[in-house]
Amino acid sequence: MVAANLQRSLTSSATHAVVVAAGANSQSDAAERTLTALIDTAHMLNDRVDRHQREVVDLASGQAAVRAAVAENNVLGNVWVDALDEAAHHPVSTAADLRLKLAFMLENQMGDGRDWLETISKDVTRIVEARA
Repeated sequence: MVAANLQRSLTSSATHAVVVAAGANSQSDAAERTLTALIDTAHMLNDRVDRHQREVVDLASGQAAVRAAVAENNVLGNVWVDALDEAAHHPVSTAADLRLKLAFMLENQMGDGRDWLETISKDVTRIVEARA
């Protein structure tokens, strides 16, 4: 129950950050800011997982406490992975945004075991069509 509430709370916070960041004047600015906000949120969630590992999991004592701490950390990790995927699946329509997205994906080793060709192909198509 605690894990489910934690995941809902984190997902709500991440969504709020994206909505706030998307308040831009033009559609292109909104898309860029939204991608940036998604990436920033993923970084923040990664930091939260790392901090929880150091401050809670690594310091837990007793089998029940360790199990609870690991379960919480798994929830935090799942929310972080969802944020990674959300950024990677975010549609972009400029070369700069695609460069930003690919750098983020490489930084997070998102090509390992995942086929992103369809997602990236759609981005490239949008970029080519916008330039035509």
